[in-house]
Amino acid sequence: MSTSKQSGNNWKVGSVGKALAILNSFDIGHSEQSLAQISAKIGVPKSTTYNLVKTLLGEGFLRKSEVSQNYLLGLKPFEMGYCVRNSLPIISYAIPIMEDITRLTGEITYLSTVNRDRLIILEGIYPDRRFAAYSTAGKTLPLHCCSAGKMILSTFPDSLALAITEGSMVQSTPNTICTQDGLLAELEKIRANGYSVDNEEETLGVRCASVAVRGGGCRAVGAISISGSVRSVTDEKIMRTLPHLEKAAQFLSRMASAFPAVYFDGAY
Repeated sequence: MSTSKQSGNNWKVGSVGKALAILNSFDIGHSEQSLAQISAKIGVPKSTTYNLVKTLLGEGFLRKSEVSQNYLLGLKPFEMGYCVRNSLPIISYAIPIMEDITRLTGEITYLSTVNRDRLIILEGIYPDRRFAAYSTAGKTLPLHCCSAGKMILSTFPDSLALAITEGSMVQSTPNTICTQDGLLAELEKIRANGYSVDNEEETLGVRCASVAVRGGGCRAVGAISISGSVRSVTDEKIMRTLPHLEKAAQFLSRMASAFPAVYFDGAY
């Protein structure tokens, strides 16, 4: 059994890490990959990669396309996702509140949390049933370009916010904040206002507003948000909705320990 040789990481099991690297190599832009692609991406010889892939196939974590003979994520992660969701009681507590906000605003309401250097959406409530088929629960986003992510970053010291976003401030739209100075100015504005706005920074045509759900020490464990079109989510609507978002956030903050927030290594 091989272990990592890196200083301070001697507890890591190398073979497990490689298997997890294979699973992590799949994302929205790479949902189907060949053995050669997987091998190159994780930096492991094809022979070793093949043995790991065969093991993951046998356990249901991967599946093989009969048409292309490439590999895709299997149904086991899908099954585990259901188990994860059902292990998060905060979602059940939040849904009635989120439904009220959606009825009030006519906009999508999101509940999200932080997973190291990413925002992860826990649940979304949609005003139109047609959109329910496009649930974004489980979707992750960079923290710097969405209102909930910026809201969470604003509860951290500037030095930590910069460490979390270092090297990851990609430009999603022409409005995305991509510089450290720009991010620090935005976080200062959010702290002063008590809420965060995404002005087409993650997706063109979409505007969002968020407030923080705070845990111990005022650090955010998550955020609650409304999201809609730039025509619909006006400044006036945001100001009308803020008291409802703040009330919801205060209620959810009482159950902060139920949020599955995972902080960046430097957060402690």
